[in-house]
Amino acid sequence: MVLRVKTYAFTWFVFGMLVLLLPQPLIAENRDENTHALSVLTAQEQQWLSQHPVVKIGVDGYFPPYSYFNEDGQLVGLAIDILSLISDKTGIEFVINDEHKWPDIVNNLQQNNIDAILTMVKTPEREQAYLFRVRS
Repeated sequence: MVLRVKTYAFTWFVFGMLVLLLPQPLIAENRDENTHALSVLTAQEQQWLSQHPVVKIGVDGYFPPYSYFNEDGQLVGLAIDILSLISDKTGIEFVINDEHKWPDIVNNLQQNNIDAILTMVKTPEREQAYLFRVRS
């Protein structure tokens, strides 16, 4: 299966919000029980994850309060916390790319060096190049 850059640009952030909004009994409480938490994914998403055991994420380090560097130089923020929670609840391994400046992050996505951008804001121009969706 060939993935286009457009397919997964924003899906992971939306998935994070979905995981947070699910009733607690539907979310696995233990990493060893992550199969149930992953059941909220479509078959296509589950297949993609099985082919990509490590999901490479681009994160803007200058987008507070969502993602920014604290006084110790660590990447922190709401989006980082959500990504960590998704990983804890599902067992998905995320690796944050070392590039944290917006133009370079977008370029990395276009070059398939990363799988998704954590905090891309939907605009009409971006909607032409990337998929933004919300599950009902």
